[in-house]
Amino acid sequence: MYDINKYKCYGYDEKNEDGSIRAHCVVAVSTYAGKTVKGYAKCHPDDIWDWEKGKALAIARCAEKIAAKRCKRAYNKVDEAQAMVNAALAHLQKMMKYEADAEASYNIASYELATILSYKQCTCKGECDGNCECNCHNAD
Repeated sequence: MYDINKYKCYGYDEKNEDGSIRAHCVVAVSTYAGKTVKGYAKCHPDDIWDWEKGKALAIARCAEKIAAKRCKRAYNKVDEAQAMVNAALAHLQKMMKYEADAEASYNIASYELATILSYKQCTCKGECDGNCECNCHNAD
């Protein structure tokens, strides 16, 4: 429900051109997001005027307007958050690809470095029977 104390209610009469009362009216006033919101209630000339019923109706209409504005803001905030999530997921995918590419480059560079470091310089130039100090005949 809503807090009735958040609303100020004012009564006024709509009049015909001859000055007779056409309708008793109530306006309920409140604020949302710093802006004034109003709800109205009119009593039909054939009905019996009741200030409390008119006030309750005007407040209910004002409360509905505020709730609608709040829902619209909430929908917009959810859309905004969803856009942030989508952007974050796109960035995550981009960074995961970057990570995979970096890891592949690292593995290639490590392999090339290991290949260079495992190379054994032959000092016998093939002039031995496989029993030389450089052990080049048993290289991988």
